[in-house]
Amino acid sequence: MAKYVLLWLEGPMQSWGTDSLFTMRSTNLFPSKSAILGMICLACGRLGEQREFLNSFADTQWDALAFTYKERREPRLNDYQGVGGGYDKSDYWQFLCVPKKTDGSPAGAVFGNKIIQKDYIQDMTFAVIMEIPDELLEEISQCLQFPQYATYLGRKCCTPSEFVFQGIFSDEESAQKKAQEIAVSKELRKFDETRDCFSIPKVFGLHKEYSK
Repeated sequence: MAKYVLLWLEGPMQSWGTDSLFTMRSTNLFPSKSAILGMICLACGRLGEQREFLNSFADTQWDALAFTYKERREPRLNDYQGVGGGYDKSDYWQFLCVPKKTDGSPAGAVFGNKIIQKDYIQDMTFAVIMEIPDELLEEISQCLQFPQYATYLGRKCCTPSEFVFQGIFSDEESAQKKAQEIAVSKELRKFDETRDCFSIPKVFGLHKEYSK
């Protein structure tokens, strides 16, 4: 019988980009399935290509519930950040502050001094209910509680303010009930796309399309 884990994604800011290019780093209005699997891979210390591991989730079910505060700010936050500028690269200590690429070379060597726009969502909380294959259940549940690499809500600056792992459940309905209980205890309300000011209609259901 399938088992489900409940992941609680709560923090001041989140960013779930799927189509970011160059200097424009946008965000979805909800986490994607690939982002959640990436979070699980990091928690389990599974780096590099994980073809067999990811294929295990190809036909698994998942769902996401969105919650927000009764009183909330503008949901989108636009931030402008400078990359590769303002440092004297001939000075050793300033050179250490220059943003680096994965190979250790300065980011400015390729992109020059650029202003990058990064988008975030704020005052949103997501309850992700994910079906876990039996053979991976113990590993994933343990690693989510004691992750080998830090857990982020999209980007590294988006740290969670609540424990991500919220338990294992025998069915999806039980996990949803637990999510509702947590939301009530935190005085959160379920997100209503007809009342809130996000621009993409019918937020609920889009995640099901992306998860296929």
